[in-house]
Amino acid sequence: MVVSVTILDNEEWNPDTTFEVELYDPDSKDATAYEEYDTKTTIQIIDDDQPGFLGFEETQITVMANREYVEVNVERFDGSEGQVSCVVRTLDAGMTARGKNAIVGAFAAAN
Repeated sequence: MVVSVTILDNEEWNPDTTFEVELYDPDSKDATAYEEYDTKTTIQIIDDDQPGFLGFEETQITVMANREYVEVNVERFDGSEGQVSCVVRTLDAGMTARGKNAIVGAFAAAN
């Protein structure tokens, strides 16, 4: 079974919204919630009318020195409106082929 809750979106900034969905016993005269199971869930709606922020999926990655390269995933958080971008550079400890503090590329995300 799936419960669908309609989300109303607009083009204006709104604070993030949190609400709960709860299951109740249909035979209860006073709308008593079921208590024995996971009968409540919290939903958070993140406002998508802001560009958001870019960040790394992981803050620490360990690789063997014999690898040719390492892939580092960038994610977009807390928004999806418009395009966000950043410059990517290394803060080198002497182990990358590009040299110390090299700019290695750019990243952009669009909605």
